[in-house]
Amino acid sequence: MYCETSVLSSLLHNEVFQTVISGLLLFIISQFILEIIIKPCVKIKRLKALLSEKLLLYQSKITNGNLSEEAIKEIKDASSKLLSFAWVFSFRKKKKFQFVDISQNVNGSVMASQSKNKSDLTFSIECLNNLKKYKFLKVTFE
Repeated sequence: MYCETSVLSSLLHNEVFQTVISGLLLFIISQFILEIIIKPCVKIKRLKALLSEKLLLYQSKITNGNLSEEAIKEIKDASSKLLSFAWVFSFRKKKKFQFVDISQNVNGSVMASQSKNKSDLTFSIECLNNLKKYKFLKVTFE
């Protein structure tokens, strides 16, 4: 028993052992920060960029009411991916509902753009204009 505590005590006071343990702890903490904080933030930024890309790509078709089924699917997919990922990884309630509002405006804009009715197209443009309040989302070429 005395031998075991003596070995453990000498091991804990060994500088090489302390250096290895501190390096290991630093690695574990850095991986935790990378996986829990940095990677989700990067993915949300990528999804925001993807949604902006789709909205900019099809902006004229959205506002003119001649959006194809394929384009609608692409835009709705980008919107739903952003909403679902942000819902899981956003810790603040306000942020979560911000992404709900974005998704609702995107879906409203896309669905209203299918109609050739002037009031529906006006609603589609209003939904796009509502998205301008989010600085991280580029929806027009202005």
